[in-house]
Amino acid sequence: MKDRIPHGLLAVALILSMLAGCADDDQQDREIRLAHVLTDNHPVHHAMVRMAELLDEKTQGQLTLNIRHSAQLGAEKELIEKVQAGQIQMTKVSSNALESVVPEMGIFTLPWLFRDEQHYHGVLADDIGQEILAKLETVGLKGLTYYDAGSRSIYARDPIRGIEDLRGLNIRVQPSPTMIRTMEALGAIPKSIPFGPELTQALSRGQLVTAAENNIPSYQTEEHYRSCPHFFMTEHSRAPDVLIMNLRAWESLNDEQQLALQEAAAASAEYHKHLWAEATRELQDDLRDKGVQFTTDVDIAPFVEAVRPIYEQLPDWRREWVERIWEAQ
Repeated sequence: MKDRIPHGLLAVALILSMLAGCADDDQQDREIRLAHVLTDNHPVHHAMVRMAELLDEKTQGQLTLNIRHSAQLGAEKELIEKVQAGQIQMTKVSSNALESVVPEMGIFTLPWLFRDEQHYHGVLADDIGQEILAKLETVGLKGLTYYDAGSRSIYARDPIRGIEDLRGLNIRVQPSPTMIRTMEALGAIPKSIPFGPELTQALSRGQLVTAAENNIPSYQTEEHYRSCPHFFMTEHSRAPDVLIMNLRAWESLNDEQQLALQEAAAASAEYHKHLWAEATRELQDDLRDKGVQFTTDVDIAPFVEAVRPIYEQLPDWRREWVERIWEAQ
């Protein structure tokens, strides 16, 4: 008679084998694909490169980032969908682009919501910002950190002297219901065009749109100043960028890997904050040398009055968030 392994011992052996396999899986090197729409000379991209270096160091090469820039894998809407589907593991998108997926993200898009830059950073770092980041888990995403996207202003092919020059202006905006309503309230005609080469070409031709709104680094790195040399400093929005990851991919990491990734992301966001401030100062001087006309003494009062109905018509749940933000120190 052939020797037989008792069923109990066989079960134990199988379990130990499975556990060993899981341990081996945890030790295997894994590549995380991270895609975004910005160029490789943008401060955000430099911060992501720094995150990749830190992650490689913290995990001794177990986790690595493969960063694809310049919309190589699609526009922001496509990147969000690809991360949700698990086709790529991570992306960086504007919180405006996430509004249609997680409505709470649209809170940040509200015009002239923050008192100043200090108030903005404080809200993102405290309970309010973290609670909104956690909402992403309801749609299969893990929010890792915020990146400072500065303040957004309007730039155009022709001079803008005041709110009256926005009436009838075809202006590119992100696919955010809040941003669309804001521009409509200011009298402009909002057009949603994907950020990247398509938008740069549209501005150059001056057919679909003759203006856009964004921060200074994006304005410079995409060379929008070539077709739109008039920069009107409305600073109407301080919507942050958000680093997101497929939730299943996040949960597949062990505790040490999750901690390493979270720490690397947080460190890159802090590193980016300094890069951003420095780049913004230097770029304004460089852009002036290239012929850009900055209007900095903007009378904001008529603009704030024009968007007042947006706040008056907020649903109760959104008004509660706004009141918490306004009360935050």
